Amino acid sequence: TRPDLFPPEMCLNLSNLHRDAPAHSTAQSIETIEKSLKCSIDDMFLYFDPQPLASGAIAQIHKGVLHDGRVVAVKVLHPRVKQSIFSDFTIMYTVVSIIDKIPTVKWLSVPESVQEFGRSMVLQLDLDREARNLTKFRQNFKNNNYIIFPEPIISNNSVLIETFEPGVPISHFMASSRPENSKIAALGLESYMKMMLVDNFTHSDLHPGNIMVRIPQSGPLKGQPQLVLLDVGLVTELSPRDRENFVSLFGAVVRGDGEGGPCLSSSVAGHPLRPARDRRLGEPLPHLLANPIWA
Repeated sequence: TRPDLFPPEMCLNLSNLHRDAPAHSTAQSIETIEKSLKCSIDDMFLYFDPQPLASGAIAQIHKGVLHDGRVVAVKVLHPRVKQSIFSDFTIMYTVVSIIDKIPTVKWLSVPESVQEFGRSMVLQLDLDREARNLTKFRQNFKNNNYIIFPEPIISNNSVLIETFEPGVPISHFMASSRPENSKIAALGLESYMKMMLVDNFTHSDLHPGNIMVRIPQSGPLKGQPQLVLLDVGLVTELSPRDRENFVSLFGAVVRGDGEGGPCLSSSVAGHPLRPARDRRLGEPLPHLLANPIWA
């Protein structure tokens, strides 16, 4: 997400992990589906593509067609992925706990960072949770024709069947200057602000591999880009205090409050500074969402 900070070759190799991580066999996918859904693959699907569309660190995606004609994406956890993640993080935490004893690196809070990263990975192992997140996002954006989330159809811990939502990876637009790019950027910013400031339910894994762009060729939205947001297993909900602090900090940034912003940041971090003069950091920010692009 920050290719300006790293060599292009490194960014290219790491970006491949968004959707092209090692895949497991089709036989393993079918076995997981049949075992978890307690029915044969033929009873569930009119057609099931044995070739995965994409594969990530947690699961891989197959395309299928249900007997009612709906085209779906079938997300299947990798075999033994839970055991692998627990083993990996046990090793990682042991190593960083030793490194943390070095005085010069203790301030980095590396063990805490590994713990938080491990927690986020574990949350994504429950595909039933992702289905519930999809339902809530669809409700939050039900009046928005420009932000699309797949509809969950069937789910359990290991398998998620959702509507297949076609689109082009947003990286294709990021790589070149296109007339739609400004609208795409505005959609992304405003939808993210809505998640954080209005809904307090934020997609926390919005890397380019999870954002698709769709431009309808007919209908009332002809020629207007839409964003398809995928992989919602990881979301963030702030506590009332953290949300108030975040909104206040964001307000200070928007107002160009060069004193109030750092003071609030240091206060949240536990090291309060005193501003040179009184500041109202908690002013409402209705203007940020007064004219959303989807209105």
